[in-house]
Amino acid sequence: MTGRSRRDTWVFAVLACAVLVLMVVTIRLAPTEREAMIPRHLENAVFHPPPPSPGISASLSTVWTDFMGRPGTQWLDAMLPTQSGVLLISLIVALMVAFNWAQPVSTRNLELLALLVIGFLLFNVMRFFDLLADPVYFHVMDAVFIGIMTTSLALVGLAIWQVRHTPTTAWRPNLPAGALVTLTVLLFILNVFIGIAKPPDDAGFYTNLGAQRLRERGRMPYGDPLLSNSAGAGYGPILYLGHLPFQFWLNPEPINHTQPTRADLEAGAEYLLPPPLASQLTVVSFHLLGLISLVLIGRQLAGPQVAWGIAALYCGSAYVMGVGGPRETIGGMTFISHIAPAAVSLLAFSALARPFAAGALLVAAAATVFYPVLFFPAWLGHYWDRRQSAWRFVGGCTLAAVLIGVPVLALSQPIEGHGLLGTVVRESVGHHQGTDTYGQSTFGFWGQRGGVRDLFSQPLVAGQFTTSPMFLITIGYALGAFFLARKSTPQQLALVTATLAIVAQLSKVHGTGVYVNWYYPFLLIGFLTSGPRDSSSPKSE
Repeated sequence: MTGRSRRDTWVFAVLACAVLVLMVVTIRLAPTEREAMIPRHLENAVFHPPPPSPGISASLSTVWTDFMGRPGTQWLDAMLPTQSGVLLISLIVALMVAFNWAQPVSTRNLELLALLVIGFLLFNVMRFFDLLADPVYFHVMDAVFIGIMTTSLALVGLAIWQVRHTPTTAWRPNLPAGALVTLTVLLFILNVFIGIAKPPDDAGFYTNLGAQRLRERGRMPYGDPLLSNSAGAGYGPILYLGHLPFQFWLNPEPINHTQPTRADLEAGAEYLLPPPLASQLTVVSFHLLGLISLVLIGRQLAGPQVAWGIAALYCGSAYVMGVGGPRETIGGMTFISHIAPAAVSLLAFSALARPFAAGALLVAAAATVFYPVLFFPAWLGHYWDRRQSAWRFVGGCTLAAVLIGVPVLALSQPIEGHGLLGTVVRESVGHHQGTDTYGQSTFGFWGQRGGVRDLFSQPLVAGQFTTSPMFLITIGYALGAFFLARKSTPQQLALVTATLAIVAQLSKVHGTGVYVNWYYPFLLIGFLTSGPRDSSSPKSE
């Protein structure tokens, strides 16, 4: 045993002893209550004769009926990992796959641990919705969001530092490629299981509803008399379109034959909701797309072992599996608004060597949830010194914007006081940031806080959320990222892209900083595929 190994062993032993002593002291000092003995403690178990056999057919029929009903749902719920289970899985996967045990104090280990911190800060965070009026726990929640904001900004700093300081050594996973493939497949199956067994969150519910309205009316939900000024019209067109194949598969014929307005609904008109399974299958499909794209990116930049290493870390993260509450999570496989935009953004990044395709796919990503539009200046900066590539990228963006934007505008209807484009912007981006909707939320870092936070979050022009200093800083940073990404490698561009996604979700009033999956895969790419490679490693663009 070397001197370093011996020292590490002693450090581990001392820490383990300290933890044990702390546990013993805590238990000894805790107040104990004695339980009184009752007659039941002395009763013997009673066993009755077995029931008669019902027959194989009746048994199978009963079991199948139960499995498809409430008992089956309860059984599936019992099979899912709890919040603590999710965090434990994410920690074990990170330590097993990525932690450098030979150099515990290393930059990459710091980056790895920083990526885990927010998951632990999000533990049971949904509980605060029940405590927003409690002065003590409101400030506890505020401290949690301050921690999320601080950690997120630290990740921005780490990413920018690595853009300017390429690691001198390449990262290799601790497991061989075959084991990593197996681990990734098992974790992906767990992801799918979570996505199918748990009900969709509000974003999944509303995009599913908007898709059904699109199917029934032949028009986008922007300006829909039933959904206007609600979350049903609050998302990008690609999310609505993504639901349609599954809705057609589950219900070949429309389930509603009338088109009530909101007033009709309030007067008692019946309108049937779409099947939740359509949204669950849509999320699983986007997640598969993102995973395939991530593996392709890893193979292009660093080879199969690294590719499957970052894939395992992605599928094994709390940000994909979901953490936040025992019933509802704050992200992950139940949130299409977290999974889908990251997936399409990864697909665009995988096409980086083909600028025209990368531009078109980046616009498609921005048509899921709109923050990927902030990536455009940085990606243009990446291509800028190769003018032919830059023009191809711009051409791909332009063509996709026309092919997506024109039909969306044509299939929308204006609301009072707004044109078609203004309606789409107000219904989507405006709904999530508007001062009359989620802009008033107190569940976050900014909402209705005083002092400096109020100064940065309040619009300079009344009612126009785009004029708030925090939003203007986001736009300014996105424009400045053009210069940060000039002559960048794909790994450096991934890091810049991640910082843009971090800054984008830090400017959100509601749920500030909880959209970790928007940037998490790009940090994995940037942190873990950087560094020198041997001659057998794949060449990047």
